[in-house]
Order: sequence, then structure tokens, then C-alpha cells
Amino acid sequence: MNKTRRNFLRQLTVAASVSTLPVSLTASPFIRSSSSDEGSFSFVVEPYLQNLQQDEVTIFTVVNRKAFTWVERMDENQKVERFYEVHEGLRHANDVLSRITLKGLKPNTQYTYRVCSKEITKFDPYKIVYGAEIKTADRQFKTLDTKLQDTVSCCVFNDVHEDTATYADLLALVNKNTLDFVVNNGDAVHHLSTADDYSKKALAPLSKALEGRIPMIINRGNHETRGGYAFDYNKYVKHDSGHYYHSFASGNVYWIFLDTGEDKPDDHEVYAGLSDYDAYREEQAIWLTKVMASKAYKKAKFKVVVMHIPTYHSDEWHGTVHCRNQFSPLFDKNGVDLVVAGHSHQHGHYPPDKDHKYTLLIGGGPKKGNRTLVTIEGKGNDLTYKMLGDDGRIIAEKKLTK
Repeated sequence: MNKTRRNFLRQLTVAASVSTLPVSLTASPFIRSSSSDEGSFSFVVEPYLQNLQQDEVTIFTVVNRKAFTWVERMDENQKVERFYEVHEGLRHANDVLSRITLKGLKPNTQYTYRVCSKEITKFDPYKIVYGAEIKTADRQFKTLDTKLQDTVSCCVFNDVHEDTATYADLLALVNKNTLDFVVNNGDAVHHLSTADDYSKKALAPLSKALEGRIPMIINRGNHETRGGYAFDYNKYVKHDSGHYYHSFASGNVYWIFLDTGEDKPDDHEVYAGLSDYDAYREEQAIWLTKVMASKAYKKAKFKVVVMHIPTYHSDEWHGTVHCRNQFSPLFDKNGVDLVVAGHSHQHGHYPPDKDHKYTLLIGGGPKKGNRTLVTIEGKGNDLTYKMLGDDGRIIAEKKLTK
């Protein structure tokens, strides 16, 4: 294991041993009360966008008490249309999390919206009582138009590990107005032991920084697989694939996001028989083979992969080696240009060599002075990537041209 990451994990283990409190495992993280209940009814997580397409987008929020939440979209004449999360004829309510999809949108169009929520103070079979109602400020987003869009710009975080100031600190290094999406590439938290772990420690600071207008892509790291609430992590995520792994074309790039799972063998004692990541990675390799045979993949000028555990230049633990064996030959065979990873807490820039034909960028760790942000810009025949340190220095930079 990389020395930097080993030292960090040792400190984390000590901290956990002195701060862990008993947690009820019988309550759903989206139903139970939490420490967020103190004070007035409010948004814990401001609106964040996922799965933005030409004709739809999904808007997520989290409030601090059980509620009924909806989205109001305004047209150019300020006419309001309401959207709800509906399951089999029933509008979703009595929950703190909302994930509402706006469909029937027009390509390349800017929309204004706000999120509204009414607290539910009583929910009986024949009597529902509402409390306070709150609304977000009006926000805007713009739908895609894949026929017209030939450029793309994004940035990638990794291994933030609950340092909530990191999102604003690093986003201040770039022009947010140019970003098409932002990626959180795993290990945003230490573990998921309570309902608030991901919402308050990762989603709240990043959603605030993105202002409800820049889509967020959540890529799972190995630390998001740990803790009793890891089973509900998927409720914060929306991809077309229905899995954590997915792919899409944007600009001159075909983007692939892989879920690299855990770093230790499935039969390791700490997993208590609950891990099955070898089969899961093998499932992704089969899926990846099909993706790379598609017309959309072959048509794209550049191919970029985002994954938490890197294939090389990290360690020789089981997860790294299994990712290497499953994915790296496919990357080499099918012309992947760039792989962006994290996990090791030691930033690195590794051009193609005897082991891999693609460039591998590995982001840094959570401590100040070691934090990094990767930016990727594609336009026409060019793909430019940078790795920035948290002091603004350029650690790595290159333009690829085809």
C-alpha cells in the first residue's frame, strides 16, 4: 500500500475507535429522524442535477424532516409546471430524499426551476398533516444537444474524505461557467454508518458549490461500500444504465465510468462474507466489451475512463490487480486515451509505457497541500487535461491531438 494512504488509514482507524456511537440498523436512512432534525424545517442538501440529457434531467434534494417535495419549472412567461416523483400512481412523500425527473424537455434549452417541500408532521392512513413549506431560490440549467455540441469540459475530484471545504477550495481554481459536469470519483466519505454521512459530508458542500446548475456525476469508491448505510447509497445516484457503472458520449469524447469495488479480496474477514466484487468487476468487463464495440464509442474522437482504483502505479493489493487484469487489456485493445483515478492519495501522471498504452492520471489525497483537481477539455481534434494542486500550481498538463 502507498505510504501516504497507509498513514491516512491508520489515523482514520484510530479516530473511528474513539468516536463511534451506536446506530440503529432497523430504520431506513430516508425515513428515520436524525441530528438534522434540530431547528426549523430546511434543506440539508440543495438541489443537485444528475443524468442531464437532451430531453430530461433528475433533480435531487434532501431535507431535514419527512416531507412532500416537488419541482416547479417556469417557462419564459413564468408559467409554472409541477413535477413529482411518482411510483405506481403514488406521489413520493414521507421521506427526506427526493429524486424528481423532469421529462419532455427541449434540447439546447435553458430552464428555470425551484424545489418546494412541505413538512409532514403527521402521516396516518386517513389523515396527513402538513407543516411548514419551504422553497429554494430559482435556479437554471441547460439541456444538451448532442447534434450541436462538439466541445466538453469537466473536472474530477477524488478522495476528499469528508474535508468539506475542498469542493469550494478547488472549484475556485477553475471557471465554473465553462463546466458541463463535475465528477466525484470516490471516497468522498470515510464510510456510510449513518443517514447523514453522505448527504451532509459530501452532497451538501458539493451541491452548494455547483449551485443547482452544473450536473454532478457520482462515482463510487471503496470507502462508499463500507458501513450499514452503504446499501442505500444508490438512492443518491441516477444513471441510465441502472448501475453505478455507465457510459455516454459528450462533445468529442466517449466517457466510461467504472465501479472498481473494494481493494481487498472478497473473503477478507472485515467484509464478513458480504463482498462479491470479483464477479461484479467481471460483469463490468463483459459490459465494457459491448460498449467498446458500439458505434458511439468508435465514432468518438477520444475515449476517457474514470475509475476510483487505478490499474497501475498504486499498489499490488487484490483490488488493484483484479482491476488491472479485467480492464487494462480492454483499454489497450480499444484505444482508450486517458484513465483518471484516485485511491492511492499520491498524485501521479503516467504517460503510456510498456505496461499500458493509455495515459493514467492519479489524483492526490485529502490533506491540504496534497489535494488535486483534474480538468478535461475536449474540442474538435484536441483533448487537453490538467492536474492542479490546491495552491493552483499545474502538476501535469498535456494536449492530445488526433
